[in-house]
Amino acid sequence: MFYIQLARGFGIRINQEPFEQIALNTPMSLIAKYKNNPIQIEALLFGQAGLLNEYFDDPYPILLQQEYEYLKKVYHLQAVNKSLWKFLRLRPANFPTIRIAQFTQLVIQSTHLFSKIIQANTVQEIIALFDLTLPEFWETHYTFSHSSTKRKKHLGINFIHTIIINCIVPTLFIYGKLQGGQAYCDKAIQFLNDLPFEKNQIINNWKECPIEIKNAAESQGALELYHQYCLQKNCLSCSIGYHILKKAE
Repeated sequence: MFYIQLARGFGIRINQEPFEQIALNTPMSLIAKYKNNPIQIEALLFGQAGLLNEYFDDPYPILLQQEYEYLKKVYHLQAVNKSLWKFLRLRPANFPTIRIAQFTQLVIQSTHLFSKIIQANTVQEIIALFDLTLPEFWETHYTFSHSSTKRKKHLGINFIHTIIINCIVPTLFIYGKLQGGQAYCDKAIQFLNDLPFEKNQIINNWKECPIEIKNAAESQGALELYHQYCLQKNCLSCSIGYHILKKAE
């Protein structure tokens, strides 16, 4: 479950569904068989994404393509339809190819990732788990077919914060509930208190209200209020909405 949620997180909003399909079609038990062979894991995930099904000139994607063809035959794999991926209007750093490369390295470099997360006591310990190094090919590419100016493709701190808020914290909280471990639930809430609030249009709209949002815990509450009350026009059922309406009379 955590693996699937993590994959969705790397898809950001626009590519969550195909990322989830990769995770569903490529179980961790299969990836674990090749934990000592990074090339095969990268070939596996890019192949399952449907992004190796074309002609290439560069030796690197050709190698991945050859590796995937072998794995596909052995395990009767089913790839995601390439047309599901969205590149249009995305910044190159958010291209599915880059996010899949980063997700692959997280899987490769972070053995027993969930165990490390539940053992972490600070947000900084979790952030350190996302310090990833991509293969040299991706320093000069955003896609397989076009080269670019050399640049390391590290995960941005805002992206890591988003993964922690939307994937790690909920999973950790649920784990605590299922295991009867209140300490895990408390730690999940503390992580939210220690993280800055998200920057999006909904949170920006709160600036018009006399309410200061100081951290991710408060911004998550504000988002929940927005979806459960503002969008539903349930202002009279919301203490904040009721207060604003009364003040406007």
